[in-house]
Amino acid sequence: MGRHYDLSRQMCNYFCNFIKAGDPNGPDADGSQLPTWEPYKKEAPMGMSFTEHGAVAIQEKDSDYIRFHVEHIKNRLKKK
Repeated sequence: MGRHYDLSRQMCNYFCNFIKAGDPNGPDADGSQLPTWEPYKKEAPMGMSFTEHGAVAIQEKDSDYIRFHVEHIKNRLKKK
């Protein structure tokens, strides 16, 4: 199918695996193994980014998403 369908399927499978077993990792609906979603730890803040190429594990402190929000919060605090 299309990449949007594949991405949606991956996201749903992570959430269903977590609901069923308390762990998002496991098989995808197509039988393949999902990319490993590591637990978040303070010393290793891991996350999952859902891209046009599928799920990709990322280290949160290096993500554009986290950098954007940190800068946004800093700027808002400076204005107060």
